[in-house]
Amino acid sequence: MDALIGAWSFVGMDAVTPRGIVRPFGSEVQGRLLYLADGRVSVHAASAVRPRVGSGDPFRATDGEAAALARGYVGYTGRWWVEGDLVHHRVETSFFPNWEGEVHPRRIQLDGDELVLSTVPQAVGGEVATVHVRWRRE
Repeated sequence: MDALIGAWSFVGMDAVTPRGIVRPFGSEVQGRLLYLADGRVSVHAASAVRPRVGSGDPFRATDGEAAALARGYVGYTGRWWVEGDLVHHRVETSFFPNWEGEVHPRRIQLDGDELVLSTVPQAVGGEVATVHVRWRRE
């Protein structure tokens, strides 16, 4: 689907759970989604209020600093393709190595410059949720 090709800014993420809506990255977010015409994808989504590392060196972060940074960030690269109303991301490299080699299908809702990618129901934080990730075309 050519309409996906290009750069998208991260607007937010809502996990719809039996208890209500959870926003894993909070209300202040930043990030990019890039769909390239050759089938490559790059996704980076983060909380915009993550703490700074005291040393200024990511390789010298304390365990607590590293844990706080990790809880507020998701990033991966791979390949993408569309089948029907689903876009599939085959993860090749990820901040979360458990995803590497997996294919993540997302339901596409495209309205002008707004894109929502939704998961099938899945386990999030110990309960079943459907996650809706919102993007805006740059």
